[in-house]
Amino acid sequence: LTDFVSSQEDVLTGITSVFNSMQSAGFLGKGVSFFTDEIVVGDDGSVSPMYYDLTRDAYVGYSVYNEAGVRVANGASELELAGDRKAIPFDGTDTKGNALPAGRYRVSLDVRDTTGAPMTGKAYTEARVTGIDYRSGTPEFTLNDGRELAMADIFALLEL
Repeated sequence: LTDFVSSQEDVLTGITSVFNSMQSAGFLGKGVSFFTDEIVVGDDGSVSPMYYDLTRDAYVGYSVYNEAGVRVANGASELELAGDRKAIPFDGTDTKGNALPAGRYRVSLDVRDTTGAPMTGKAYTEARVTGIDYRSGTPEFTLNDGRELAMADIFALLEL
C-alpha cells in the first residue's frame, strides 16, 4: 500500500508539473507586475520602471543603493496626491548627475502622510517575460531586464 500511495504521489506531482508548464507558457512575451525593491540600470543606461500606489496624499522621497549598500542617488520628498501607479523618477544617475554603471540597485521609499507620520510604501515594477526555466520543477521566468522571477511573485499579467 505504501508503494501504491508513493507512486500515486509521483503521478500527481508529474501532472502538476505538466499543468504548471502549460500554464506558464502563456506568460512568454507578456508583461508582468511584481513587488520589488530592486531597480535595474541596463548596459545602455536604460532604467527599469518602478511604481508605487498611494491610498491618500503623502510626501514621497526615495534613496537608491548600490550592491555594496552605499547610497548613490536620492529624490527629495515631494507631495503626491493619492492614486495608483506613481512612478519613481530615478534616471540612472548618481547624486552628482553621473551615469551609474549597469547593474542592480535597491530602492528605499520614504512615505509620510501630510502630518509627517510614516506610511507604508511598497514599490513594484513591470517587465516582459522572455524565457521560462522548468529545471527546478517550478517555473522560473527570465525577464527582459535579466531578472529571474517565480510565478508566485507575480500579481498582474499585462500587455506591454
